Amino acid sequence: MADSTDMQPSPSRARRGSLFEVSRPLAPVGSSIMSFACEPHQEDHRQQKVLYENTYHLEPTTRFHPEHVKPIIQDVLESSLQGMRYDPITCNITCRAVAQEIKQKVKQLNYERYRIVVVTNIGQKRDQDVRIGSRCVWDSTRDNFASFSFENAHLFATGTVYAVYYE
Repeated sequence: MADSTDMQPSPSRARRGSLFEVSRPLAPVGSSIMSFACEPHQEDHRQQKVLYENTYHLEPTTRFHPEHVKPIIQDVLESSLQGMRYDPITCNITCRAVAQEIKQKVKQLNYERYRIVVVTNIGQKRDQDVRIGSRCVWDSTRDNFASFSFENAHLFATGTVYAVYYE
């Protein structure tokens, strides 16, 4: 039976430090709470991809009109969030539900060959400013967006619908 001292690596064979190894404990930074409206491991439903035949149409038959979509966003945000108090868990679920409802109602407008993307944000009002921005690579002649912001005494919300022409 081998002695336990024989199991120790020799100094020349000792483990070397790693570049990614943390030698000191990390201190917690900040005290913010953040909830993500979309967690990748939940509700991963795969839908059948719609395949379009090439029609050689470079222009949409009906263009996306933000003035038709903005009242939909306004109606859904106001009906869902009127009188609601901010709670991170509840707002996480509500944010997803509001985005789905807006997307379904916009798809009923039958904008053919447009990919509809809905982004909603809900946050707590705590006497501070918030700026929400987005960047997209798109064709400014065909693609467009509509947006609406909502506030009550306890929370703020924004809903943005992007319509990207799908050639």
